[in-house]
Amino acid sequence: MSSRQTVTVVTLVLAILLAGCTGTLLSAEATPATIPTAAHESLSYVHGNTTAVPLTYSVGVAGVSRNVTVTSWVSGYSRTTADNQTAALLIVSTPNVEVAGESINPFGRMADGVLVDRVVDAASSFGATDRLDNVSNLRRLAASERTVLDTPTNVTTYAGSIDVDGTQTGVLVHVLAVEHGDDVVVAIAVHPESMDETETIHRLVERIEHEASEA
Repeated sequence: MSSRQTVTVVTLVLAILLAGCTGTLLSAEATPATIPTAAHESLSYVHGNTTAVPLTYSVGVAGVSRNVTVTSWVSGYSRTTADNQTAALLIVSTPNVEVAGESINPFGRMADGVLVDRVVDAASSFGATDRLDNVSNLRRLAASERTVLDTPTNVTTYAGSIDVDGTQTGVLVHVLAVEHGDDVVVAIAVHPESMDETETIHRLVERIEHEASEA
C-alpha cells in the first residue's frame, strides 16, 4: 500500500473510530453511483459491473480495539473501437464521513493534483482496472465545468503515459469529485490520446445517477 493510500485509509478509519467512541458509528457504506443503461449504450459503452468494496480494519486507540468497516461502490464502463483502442470509466462512491460537522472524506474538497493521485491509488487498490496501475508522468491540461448530480463540477483532464508491452503510450485521464448526499462521488476515465473521447466522457459523467440518502 502506498503512502497516499495509507493516509486515505487512516483518515477514514480514525474518523469512524472517533464517532464510534461516542456511540454513533462503527461502519459506513456508500450508495452506488451508476449511469443509466440507455445513456451509456447510446454512446457505445458497456457496463462491466457495479461492485461493493468493503474494507474492514481492526483499530486500537487507548487500549481499545474496534473493527471498522468502510464500504465503497465501484461501477465500471468501457468502450473498445474497431482498431482495439479502449476507453474506461470508473465511478466510485465513498462514505462522506463527518466529524464535528466537517467532511474528512479523502476525496472531498482537495486540489485537483492531489485528487487525481488519490483516485488513481484508490482505483488500483480496489482492483478496478489494470490501466490505472502504471499511469505516470501526469500533467494537467485543462478543466471543464459540467453539471454532475445537479452540481456544477470541474472535470479536470491530465495527459500521461502507460507502459504497454515495454512501450510508453500517451493517455488522457479525466477526473472529478462531487459531494452528494452522504457520499462523495468520484469519476475517473482513461483512454489513449489518439482516441477522441473527451466530449463523450463529459456526456457520460453528466448522466451519473446516485441516490442521495441523508443521515
